[in-house]
Amino acid sequence: MVDWSLGSFLLGVVSGLLAAFFAGFFGEAGKDAYASLKRKINAPEPEPVRVMSSFVPVGESADSYNWTNEVQINDRLAAGCRFYVDPSDGAKRFIYPNPSSRPMDKAYLLIRPKAEV
Repeated sequence: MVDWSLGSFLLGVVSGLLAAFFAGFFGEAGKDAYASLKRKINAPEPEPVRVMSSFVPVGESADSYNWTNEVQINDRLAAGCRFYVDPSDGAKRFIYPNPSSRPMDKAYLLIRPKAEV
């Protein structure tokens, strides 16, 4: 014989509702925690920052870097150069070398390989 008392029935309904609520709540919290962890691991690269042409990179000697037009960047990277990444914010630095004649051309600050210095 099954005990159909009202107390045990209400206890079952309440515990079922709580289980459903917390399963949904912790499921969403788990998704949020996963998304947050994923953003920290695969953080997007900061946007490059425009600087004046007189900008001097921190910790680099004057003959170890040069401004390279964005058209030539792939060739320089293949030759062993690397982007200068500012230690303060982790962003690349660029200038507009000749804004009057070609306002959209950017030149990025690249560090030469150590063998060339």
